[in-house]
Amino acid sequence: RPLGKAVRVKVRIPPPERYAYFPETGTRMLEASFPPRIIWEMRNVFDGEWKAGAVEDPYLPFEPGELGPYDFSGIEKNERVFRVLDLGRWLNDAGRGFVGVSWNFRELENGVRSPWGQRDLTLQVTDLGLTVRYAYNRIVLLVTALSTGEPVENAEVDVMSGTAVMMSSATDEQGLAVFDLEGGEYARYFRDPENEWRDTIRFEVRKGLDKVQFEPNYSHDPWMFGLYAFTDPLSAAEPRMATFLFTDRGLYRPGETLSFRGIDQDLVLGEYVPYWGDYTLDIRDAGYGGTVHGSVAGETTESGTFYGSYRIPVSLDPGYYLLQYERGGKTWSEYFQVAEFRDADFEVSVGEHEGTAIAGDTITLPFDARYLSGGPLSGAAYQGSWFREPSSFTPDGDWEGYRFGRGDSGYRESLDRFEGRLDADGSGSASQRTRTDTAPGVPYRYSMETRVADADGREIAARTGLVVHPASFYAGVRMIESGGAWSGFAGRGERVDFEFALADPLGRPYRGAVDGGTLTARLVRVDWKLAQQQGVAGRINTRYERVEETEDELSIRPDSDMAGEFSFTPARAGLYFVALSGLDGSARPTETRYEFYVTGADWIRWGGQASGQIVLEPDKAVYEPGETAKLLLRSPLPAGTYLITVEREGIFEERLLQLEGSAQVIGIPILERHIPVVYVSVASYSVRTGEPSHTYFEPDL
Repeated sequence: RPLGKAVRVKVRIPPPERYAYFPETGTRMLEASFPPRIIWEMRNVFDGEWKAGAVEDPYLPFEPGELGPYDFSGIEKNERVFRVLDLGRWLNDAGRGFVGVSWNFRELENGVRSPWGQRDLTLQVTDLGLTVRYAYNRIVLLVTALSTGEPVENAEVDVMSGTAVMMSSATDEQGLAVFDLEGGEYARYFRDPENEWRDTIRFEVRKGLDKVQFEPNYSHDPWMFGLYAFTDPLSAAEPRMATFLFTDRGLYRPGETLSFRGIDQDLVLGEYVPYWGDYTLDIRDAGYGGTVHGSVAGETTESGTFYGSYRIPVSLDPGYYLLQYERGGKTWSEYFQVAEFRDADFEVSVGEHEGTAIAGDTITLPFDARYLSGGPLSGAAYQGSWFREPSSFTPDGDWEGYRFGRGDSGYRESLDRFEGRLDADGSGSASQRTRTDTAPGVPYRYSMETRVADADGREIAARTGLVVHPASFYAGVRMIESGGAWSGFAGRGERVDFEFALADPLGRPYRGAVDGGTLTARLVRVDWKLAQQQGVAGRINTRYERVEETEDELSIRPDSDMAGEFSFTPARAGLYFVALSGLDGSARPTETRYEFYVTGADWIRWGGQASGQIVLEPDKAVYEPGETAKLLLRSPLPAGTYLITVEREGIFEERLLQLEGSAQVIGIPILERHIPVVYVSVASYSVRTGEPSHTYFEPDL
């Protein structure tokens, strides 16, 4: 308010919020080893209906007509109320069972409470934990005790379709129950007759007075585990259309002829089967239900190939269109564009920088523009830009197994712009001084783009780039085979041998100078510091900070061939790298980092890895039948029981492993039937190490 003047302000205060917060709805589990209670919170709720009680089916809530009045006596306006519900009265003598809670606290509208306001929560109080992996041909179920993590032997296991039991068995001494299915049985047993896309599979496990049910309900997201394409068990045995279709080019004028070619196959349980039969090809507007402008019919060859052409109508408007291939009710599509355009009548080309570029050098790239008829674009205006981004160095020659440079990731950055006019013969050039403020050992790719405009203002662009090296040599490092078998992993407390050799930027053995005549090798262990905070809606916000700790360091003098060997002994399990660094004859720094994993029984915090995620690292990318794939298992658990399955569409095999530490290696024998690709799934579970200590207002960590 201004000095000496009184100001009256009118403030509107919104009415206090009405809410009721229950535990998350759906079917949930409570560990039977702790008191079976839930708590909920409400404010300004003075009327509503509810029901709580024992239920037979944890996936069927109470009907709206079963709800009755809730006692709101003693609740004051604007008061924050907490209510505790003890489930014990509805459990059996062993303190186990299913309890349902349904409520509708929505406000009345014209004296009626909408049934859409009903919310349902079912709680299974149990000590039985289930780990399930299932496919069209096999179901693998592991039963363990939530309180101890130990396997539960002789538990009764039912595989159900809804509430109907389809198969039954019992767990073995490892807690495993395995069910094999013949071709087509999965879909026959578990497809919903009223919805062919719905899977009705459900599992029930009983041991004494304890029982639990689990219905996979897409709460476990398969996309988060690195598989970017998958088929659900209902449709795995059905043929899937796998068509490759392409046009001779993507851009056409009205009236031109479009040519197409393709191959049509079905993918059936990992094998491709060519389609041989009739097909139609529609040219239609892009988008759902677009107008069809023409069709082509034909027949594929015995190998599934097809080809043909279509004359685009002169009257067709410019825009994007769809080439839609159809056979047997299945379709495959490819886009193409129709536009009124003029062919280019000149071209722009960019030359190369002379010699090898090293950080600090100036790059000069020539360019010219000429008419297709042969004459230069004398005096034409041009403009352009320089960019750079981190790159990598992989030399030609016999360097198998060696790693060069640091391989740092980064972003593309703009450096400079230029403009001018071409000289009398249509030529120009652009120069850029390269930067030296980069991490040692990181090459950068410098790119230049120039755009030339003709007298009509039409522009044509050309671009080129080259790698600028950090120094006049790179240090190549590789791990030496141990015992005749190279796995890419090392053991805690074991000596690890490395060899190195210096290479020039052209990939030839380096014969120049090394400043001071020595290189420095460091053994560095990578760890992550973690901080957790409670976020909105009970989420846990986790932040990781990478920490690099040098365990050992050596000074190495290369031999006359600019090569040599060195060794380190890692003290702990986890992620390590060896950094080999030095200066060239002009005192320019270079460094190579060779990452590797050390296995052992230590617990490791894997930075950036979700707390519910296990990561697998193979020792190489391609295997042959008869080899054993070695997979490093990066687990958030200090120790655990792991269910391992080998899969492709179906499950080939399964086994259990007991592992100490969170960095261990598992071996997977590669068989002929695993060609061309095979998947390995690893699943586990955690066990509480003590009683929960969090309050209602804190998340359960």
